[in-house]
Formats: sequence, C-alpha cells, structure tokens
Amino acid sequence: MVRIEVLYWGDVDLDGLAILASLRSVRPDARSVMMDPGTLQRFAQLATPHAKGLSRAAPTGLLPNEVEAYELLRIQGGQRLEQERIPWDHSLATLGIELGGATPLGSSAPAAQKREVETLNFHSHHRTHMWRLIFSG
Repeated sequence: MVRIEVLYWGDVDLDGLAILASLRSVRPDARSVMMDPGTLQRFAQLATPHAKGLSRAAPTGLLPNEVEAYELLRIQGGQRLEQERIPWDHSLATLGIELGGATPLGSSAPAAQKREVETLNFHSHHRTHMWRLIFSG
C-alpha cells in the first residue's frame, strides 16, 4: 500500500490552526503549508481583525512553529490572514516547493508532475469538514 502525503493550507487564524489540529487527529502526518509565524508576519498588512476564540489554549496536534503562530495571533488580539489574501505568486511558488518542485494544480505540467486532488471528510467539534487535499505519492 502506498502512503500518501497530505498537505494542509488554510487561513492563518485560530480557527484555521484548530482545524489543522483536528485533521491531524485523523492524519497525524499531515504537513501544513504557510501556517507559520513567518507567513503571518510577512503578510501582516493583509490580515483582518478576528477576535473569536482568544481564550482558547493552543490545541493538541500542532507542531511548535504552529503553536507559535497560534500564540502570536492570541497576543495580537486576534487576527485572520485569509489564505486567498496571500499573493498568488507567493502561494503558487511555495506550494510548488512543498510538492517537491512540481508545478501546482491548475497550471500546465507534465503528467508525471501532476498531483491528485481528492476530498476527505472528517468530524471535529460537532462539525463536518470537507477538504480538498493535495496528495502526492
């Protein structure tokens, strides 16, 4: 059986990081992309206020740099950096690197470099999350 790599990229906010932690309850090997303090700081001018959930501690399942991003968001009084606000040239370049140099989905690339996109459903906190995930393998 082939083990499939799972990448997660969501909004850099408390909810997005909590969803990542929930995903890891199903796929502990999931890797986050652009969910770190560096991304948050680099694009801070694109963030919007979002004070929801400031009293919650960082959820179990986050890696140290993700916990650092979570705490930074709390200290700043709540911010949300929506993934679609990050410039696409940066996003596509970063995703390409994370996919091992492959051209990201939606662009032209040799068939050998294309990645499958599938949907994964899982439940967390009484909600169902549907994921469009990039699998490589």
